[in-house]
Amino acid sequence: MPDTTTNVSHSSFLTDLNSVVMACGVIRVYAGEGSTRRGVLRLCSCLKQLLEDKLYNIQTVMPAELIKGGWEEGTVLLIFGGGYDQGYQQALGTVGMDRVRQYVQEGGSYLGLCAGGYFGSEFVEFDKGGPLEVCGERYLKFFPVKLKWLPTGCNDRENHDPESSISRHRCRKITTLGQKDSNIQTVCYYNGGGYFVSSDTSDPERCTPLASYEEHPDKPPAIVLCRCQTGTAILTGVHLEFAADDLHLDLEKENQRIIAHDLKLGEQLRKEMFREVLQLLGLVVDT
Repeated sequence: MPDTTTNVSHSSFLTDLNSVVMACGVIRVYAGEGSTRRGVLRLCSCLKQLLEDKLYNIQTVMPAELIKGGWEEGTVLLIFGGGYDQGYQQALGTVGMDRVRQYVQEGGSYLGLCAGGYFGSEFVEFDKGGPLEVCGERYLKFFPVKLKWLPTGCNDRENHDPESSISRHRCRKITTLGQKDSNIQTVCYYNGGGYFVSSDTSDPERCTPLASYEEHPDKPPAIVLCRCQTGTAILTGVHLEFAADDLHLDLEKENQRIIAHDLKLGEQLRKEMFREVLQLLGLVVDT
């Protein structure tokens, strides 16, 4: 597999983004087909904790609104979280996805977490050759190659539910690449996401790896920043928004107790990593 973890400096890009931060705006979190109620609520709650709340109005957005248009005005960030991206495609159709892509290309910001990361890639490869296979081209193409499933070690398709089929592999250790003088290493919740596979012809100025899977032998990217004409998309294979307490784990079960322990140890660094992602998208975080 080509080396996709080249450390490309993007401090100047962050500076440019911070120079044009809007004083206020709307953050829209997708809540239609393909999303989960718990995931949407957790995302909204986490954003309120990390951002300067007086600057932003956090709202959910449904497929009909995205298709109709008009939502672009005043929107500083559009987020698609966990769930299943085929539902996003079916609900939005070509018209809705065109509006999302145009919004980003014309200077907007997009955050795709897990299923939202799949949705923002050019091609999805999940359990290829297996009983759970989902492979195919995607419409938005913010990341210009492929997001490939990183198996958890359990025989399920994650069931789109943070509490289903909990296994030890639901935690992934990830390391940031070059945001600061010293990298951040922490543990994030993982539920069926993937790693980003580029090609020899990928443009490093267009896509910058922000974090890698530390325990994978190839250390492939877990989070990437994509420049889309005048806009920005950040796609992740992990859940930056979930803390251990959000998962309602059964601590009488050893594997779930280990997950809770690992996530709690990395809690502050996970939040710091999420803050940096939001800053890269041009938002003002609560320090």
